[in-house]
Amino acid sequence: MESIVWSQSAFASGTAVHGSAGITSTHHQAEEFAIRAEVQPAIDVIRSATCVAARLVGLEGRIGEIAPGAYADILMVEGDPLDDIAVLARPDKHLTMVMKAGRVITDRTDHVA
Repeated sequence: MESIVWSQSAFASGTAVHGSAGITSTHHQAEEFAIRAEVQPAIDVIRSATCVAARLVGLEGRIGEIAPGAYADILMVEGDPLDDIAVLARPDKHLTMVMKAGRVITDRTDHVA
């Protein structure tokens, strides 16, 4: 992965870390944030899961960003992933809200200290 980073190649989150038989599990996807943060700044890890992924699959402007006309799929976590990427790597501990197409699907904000 480090050679990909140094070559300035674009790759989306979930494309570089796989479980057995090449199947990516939710656990592996969450862990990928922490692994990638070892060789990339946190902002680049987040971008690869959002705007870079959108561009690579041809959905730029519709997914991967918070903007008018976009789908409004949003994860809210307790903490600042730019300071500690582990808040994305541990959704069981840090995930407080999930919005899909602008609608709240999961809301644990009452558990936030």
